[in-house]
Amino acid sequence: MRIDAYTHFFPKKFFDKLNEVAGDYKDMGKRIRSLPALFDIDVRKKIVDGHKDYQQILSYPQPPIEKFAKSPADIDEFCKIINDGFVELCAKEKDHFPGWVAQVSLAARDAGVAEAERALKNGALGVQIYTNVAGKPLDRPEALLGRTYKIKWLESDHAFYITINDVEKDGRRRPFEVFINSKNMEAYAWALALTRMISAVFRRGGDVSFVVDELKAIFDPRGGQWMGGRYVPSLLAAIGEVIERHMVEIGFLSARDLRPTPIAPATLQLPREGAPANFCPRCGEASFVKLEGCDSCLSCGYSKCG
Repeated sequence: MRIDAYTHFFPKKFFDKLNEVAGDYKDMGKRIRSLPALFDIDVRKKIVDGHKDYQQILSYPQPPIEKFAKSPADIDEFCKIINDGFVELCAKEKDHFPGWVAQVSLAARDAGVAEAERALKNGALGVQIYTNVAGKPLDRPEALLGRTYKIKWLESDHAFYITINDVEKDGRRRPFEVFINSKNMEAYAWALALTRMISAVFRRGGDVSFVVDELKAIFDPRGGQWMGGRYVPSLLAAIGEVIERHMVEIGFLSARDLRPTPIAPATLQLPREGAPANFCPRCGEASFVKLEGCDSCLSCGYSKCG
C-alpha cells in the first residue's frame, strides 16, 4: 500500500464557511475554486481510485486562516470546523483516507494548544501550523515603546535618525530592535545591515551591552568629530553612544557601568561641534587640547609643558 502523507483538502463544512466569510478572496481563492479536487470528495475519490494500492492522508491547504479570520475566537472556530470535518470524512471514507492532520493557529496560541490536544485525542496523526502568522513575529508585541535620536555628522548633508524600541520582560525594560534611517542614500546599505544585525542581537536577549562597546571602539581612518564636548572617533561610534545613552535612560544599564568621560575645565575652549581632533602622543586619545597655553591631554594628563 502506498500512502501519500501530504495531500490537501477542504472539509465541506469549512469550504462552505470559507465561501461565506471570504468568498471574494482573490489569487489563491480563485485558484482553489477552480480545482474541485480540493473540496469535492467524489472528485478526490476518483483520483485515489485511479491508482492501485493508494491512499491519502488529508491536511488543510491554503489560505492561512489568519488571512481572513477577524479575531482569535474566529480562528479557534475555523480550526475546529476543519478538524471535526476531517474526523467525520476519514471515519466515513477510511479506505481512501486512513488518516488526517489537524490544523491549529499560533495567532491564538492558548486556544491553539487546546485544539491541538483535542484533535490528537480525536485521532489526528499530527498537527499543522503556519509559521508566518499574518506576517507578524510571535515574539514582537503589536506596539512597542521607543525613542528616536538624531545624529548630525560632519561628512553627511543629512542627519541620521536612530529609533530604538523596547520590550518589558520580567519587570525590566530592554532594547528589542533598532532602526537607522537617513536621507543620505550612500549610507543606505550599511545602515540597513547594521539595523538588522543589531536588532537580531537584541531579540536574542541576554547581556547585549557588548554591542555598545563594539560600536564605540570603531575608528574611522578619515577621522571623527567633536560632539557634546568630546571626541567621537566615527559615525558608528556615535551610534554606539546613542544606544548606550538609551540603555541608561531605560534602566537597562546603570550610569556606573559607563566608561568615565574626560571632563574639561570650565575655562577651556573646546573645539567646535564637528571639528576634527588632535591625538595625545602618550595615550592616543583624541583629547589633546590647548589648556592655559599648553597642549594638554584631558584623558591622561600629559602636557607638553611638563
